Amino acid sequence: MELRDFEIKEITNLTKGNSQSHPIYSFKLVPVNGIMYKFRPGQFITIFSEDGKLFRSYSIASPPESDFIELFIEMINGKMTSYLSKKKEGDVLKIGEPRGTFLLDEKTKSVYLAAGVGIAPFFSILRHSIMKKEPVDSYLFYSVKHADDIILMNELKSFEGIGLRILINVTRDQKVPEHFLQGRISMEKIKKFVPDYLGRKYYICGGLTFAKDLKASLIKEGISEDSILSDIWGEN
Repeated sequence: MELRDFEIKEITNLTKGNSQSHPIYSFKLVPVNGIMYKFRPGQFITIFSEDGKLFRSYSIASPPESDFIELFIEMINGKMTSYLSKKKEGDVLKIGEPRGTFLLDEKTKSVYLAAGVGIAPFFSILRHSIMKKEPVDSYLFYSVKHADDIILMNELKSFEGIGLRILINVTRDQKVPEHFLQGRISMEKIKKFVPDYLGRKYYICGGLTFAKDLKASLIKEGISEDSILSDIWGEN
């Protein structure tokens, strides 16, 4: 695998500090040699430690047209996030080339199903569509534990201008803001809010249980496996 040095251009806390949630940080990275990796929305890159023994993959949130790579990283105090927590703007990271088959197509009638930082690849495709000034015909079901965990709500709302319909699902707050949905994403909610749900392609990005349960529900409802694309990671 090709590795390139990327400088940390900016680190930003994207969440509001809910004590029951891990913070989510944006890392914006620029190539030290000035040559940006080419990628497609939905792909990921891998960060390596200096000795190469520690590595972790993260979905790209920035569009292919950008001059930096943005990652949304939940700081869960694991080995890689502990390593990254010691980094600061101006430091250099070793980055592997973009990979992955979770390739998003803005031209399909789609339903995006995201949990937590699983929203990242959908930001990539929607930012890409904004830059191309092309409309989308998509629904986004976005699940968070707490309303304070929502990433870049104002930017999310801006995607409604190109045709995105957003349904925020909050799973642990006793009260949720008006127009939000309470509880997990479910087949019942999809059927309620997506009239032509049988004729759409489904993209699922989130933890193992989240993705497996939703995929099973979709298949049980009559959605073909060919119409479901998943990007899954372990939950430990």
